[in-house]
Amino acid sequence: MIFAIYQLFSAWFNGLKIPEPEKPEVLENPNEVQKPLITEPEVKIMPENLNKMTKIQLTKNFALSEFSCNDKNNTPVPKELMPNVIKLANELQKLRDIIGCEIHINSGYRTPEYNKKLSGSATNSQHLLALAADCTAANYSPNQFADMVEKLISEGKVNFKGLGRYNGFTHLDCREKKARWDNRK
Repeated sequence: MIFAIYQLFSAWFNGLKIPEPEKPEVLENPNEVQKPLITEPEVKIMPENLNKMTKIQLTKNFALSEFSCNDKNNTPVPKELMPNVIKLANELQKLRDIIGCEIHINSGYRTPEYNKKLSGSATNSQHLLALAADCTAANYSPNQFADMVEKLISEGKVNFKGLGRYNGFTHLDCREKKARWDNRK
């Protein structure tokens, strides 16, 4: 995951003017603790740079743009929620590697405004935190997909805590506590 964060921020800042990191101190006393060589640059994310950020590949098969809000602006995942979406993408990648087929994300991050417009959407939705994805898997019905994910969770192969069943998709999330629901009609 650390590598994914490094890749994300490396790509994120690519082409942006970033101050040079501090040079490490040369220590005269070998018992002193040295500052880390890598420091985080301070960069203001400007609206004109958001389109660059959404082209970032989070994992082998999932790009940041797939998790953008489905609102009219395709609002990207906010900077402060990047660790969450990386965690989610990594779990989805593990799942995809195990089942061996494409997973399509119907809905990832949601802005609070967009979430309010969706009927039946929870006010405390994990989508608001970029920790959830409503998805489908090629060659599987939503119910078959949910059954398979539930089995993989019980075997400790993936770590989704939230699993919701719907007629057209399966909701998966990385919340802290186990949650299950069935909204099929």
